Amino acid sequence: MLRERLLEAVAAGGPRAGLRVLETALTDRARRPLEPDPAVRLAAALLDRGTPVGEVADRLGWTARRLARGCAEHLGFLPKRYARIRRFQRLLGHVNAGHGPPDWALLAANCGYHDQAHLIHEFRAFAGITPTAYAPRSPHERNHVPLGG
Repeated sequence: MLRERLLEAVAAGGPRAGLRVLETALTDRARRPLEPDPAVRLAAALLDRGTPVGEVADRLGWTARRLARGCAEHLGFLPKRYARIRRFQRLLGHVNAGHGPPDWALLAANCGYHDQAHLIHEFRAFAGITPTAYAPRSPHERNHVPLGG
């Protein structure tokens, strides 16, 4: 939407008109509350704990579409994507805790994956490497996943 407004403004009034449209859009966005909607905050907490997306929507009394819109606006991700990222972060937290070599099947069960194959598939999707190829860079960079190779 903003892109179209910018293109129209530049076509009609030149670069200065485009800058005015952009300035207005940024100012309007800055006026929005910085705190997320309390319902979206609850949704994020539920998704963080592994609550299925459909159940989150039901608990909020929202449709799946409304939940998707709220999460995209306030979290930057659709609910399923957000839940997948948080599950992967939980997994990395367990692996990076450094309690010996990881038991991937047990981690899969504890972190909410259907099975070890699901964990491996998701790990490859997010990290580009297999779980066994992963080596934490440092305990202070818990979300860092080095490039495989």
